[in-house]
Amino acid sequence: MIKTRIILAALPALLAAPAAFAGGMAAPVVTPAPVAPAPVMTPPPSDWTGFYIGADVGTGTGKSASFPDVTGTVYGIHAGYNYDLGNFVLGAEGSYAKTDLSYSGYKLDSMSLLKVKAGYDLGQFMPYITAGVGNYSTTGTLAATDNGTLYGVGADMRLTSNLFANVEYLRHKSTDFAGTGTDVTLDTLTAGVSFKF
Repeated sequence: MIKTRIILAALPALLAAPAAFAGGMAAPVVTPAPVAPAPVMTPPPSDWTGFYIGADVGTGTGKSASFPDVTGTVYGIHAGYNYDLGNFVLGAEGSYAKTDLSYSGYKLDSMSLLKVKAGYDLGQFMPYITAGVGNYSTTGTLAATDNGTLYGVGADMRLTSNLFANVEYLRHKSTDFAGTGTDVTLDTLTAGVSFKF
């Protein structure tokens, strides 16, 4: 009888023991360390407004009924200004270039160009159309200077906030060059780099 009372008295403590042990055996809660966000690479601003200067080099091919096609190197400097209207960009550019195009004692020595440009702002890329006038000088058998017209297409690609690369195709035309009765066409393809202020 005494043993039964002792067992009954100890029963609540025995029943509570597993719960106490279970609470003591719980796995510790681990809080993960905060993870720093990955750096976000932001592209350069896409505003094309501003003055720029640069240099370019490429090839040119002169064509006329009076002589076969002549191909040579074209290289020069340029300066201009763009105004970004949002989706559209308007600009003007002047350039001076030297060439080594020559045929039978005639050489296209240099050309000075003045162009207007209309482009479309695609952010870091801007395709454009262009047109203008040119002054062309020859040396050698015929030393003369005459004017002509030009038109073409090009594209600017931003490399940094102040630096962009350029590629441009132009067709130049001069009618009755220097009174010789010769119409001359010149195709140029150039690539260059410009710095924007």
